[in-house]
Amino acid sequence: MRAYFLRLNLPDAFDMTYVKDRRVIDADSHLMEWPGFLTDYAPAAIRSDLPVIAGGSSGFQTKAYERSVEARAALVALGDDLVRKGPKWHEALGAIDPNERREALDLLGFECQVVYSSLCAPLFGITDSSLRYAAYRAHNRAMAEFCANDPRLRGVALCDLDEPDGSLAELDFALDLGLGPVWLPARAPGGMSPGHNRYDTFWSRLAERGIPFVLHVGSGPLQIDDAWRNNGRAPPMRMPVAEVINSKDLMVVYQPAERFLSVLILDQNVPGEWF
Repeated sequence: MRAYFLRLNLPDAFDMTYVKDRRVIDADSHLMEWPGFLTDYAPAAIRSDLPVIAGGSSGFQTKAYERSVEARAALVALGDDLVRKGPKWHEALGAIDPNERREALDLLGFECQVVYSSLCAPLFGITDSSLRYAAYRAHNRAMAEFCANDPRLRGVALCDLDEPDGSLAELDFALDLGLGPVWLPARAPGGMSPGHNRYDTFWSRLAERGIPFVLHVGSGPLQIDDAWRNNGRAPPMRMPVAEVINSKDLMVVYQPAERFLSVLILDQNVPGEWF
């Protein structure tokens, strides 16, 4: 780590960074999508069919936004207080602009960041498989461009297992872009166990390329059914922003991922007739 910071020509960089002398790999960072995050990278013929990706305050909803020189300097001046005192969501340093992300990483001192999208989990729910895979491809192109110019950024691809041929094509495309890990939805793909032998080629490809898959929050439903909230009292507020869940949701939000991993492991180790 010391040699790395010397290459940046930052004096006493150990003391200047948020992590100081610790080695930190940030396994759950995010970019914030702008409205054209998908459509900018999709064929014109399908742009109107893609879900609308929006969020953030006005002025931060376009990839081409320009933060004022003064505002950017004020964030940089926070130094190792950037995480504690800096703004979040779209307004955060490096949330949209990859050049700012590089600057933020220099301040924080992280060895690398695994970068997820924040608002694209609904793509897993597109029922038209052709459109769903086209949406994954647009997402993965956008993610690859964001991460392209800093080797510390490890962009997370979107894919699923539902259609073996389509899944493998999108997986290969994403990995050839340099992305990885690969985020999968925690569902029974194609109405089958993820350990079904029809998916062996997909799992083999990940193993061959040395790329892990991940099941992030959003791989399954974020919120429990409204029936479980009906307790005769005033209904709780629903927060209309990404990945904000209420207390009852939190109790079970891990279950889709736990189920996916459990059946996948059991399918590799227990004879099929036991089921």
